[in-house]
Amino acid sequence: MKFRRFTGDPDFMLSFAKGLAVLEAFGSEIKCPTIAKIGAVTGLSRAAVRKCLYTLCQLGYASTVNGQGYAVNTRLSTVNQANSLRRRMEQRHEIYRDSGGAIQRSIDKIL
Repeated sequence: MKFRRFTGDPDFMLSFAKGLAVLEAFGSEIKCPTIAKIGAVTGLSRAAVRKCLYTLCQLGYASTVNGQGYAVNTRLSTVNQANSLRRRMEQRHEIYRDSGGAIQRSIDKIL
């Protein structure tokens, strides 16, 4: 688990970190996130994911979708949309950077 480095840190809230990991999973590319899918993405146990989702649902941050998965509610959808946009921009930046300037030269020719 990626939280082992915080073992022994009295100020680190492991349960909060797990909840944030579950929230981040909603911004990933998985369709209709289930407990199993979120567990696979986060590396958390199914029990930990279930407890996080239960808490998020009780607080109004997430809800079940036809008993088949989970979705974030409008309270969080803006955050997840921003995270998704940030990831897409990072991917495009990598493509641009890896092109070795070929894209910029093409743009310069057009302009």
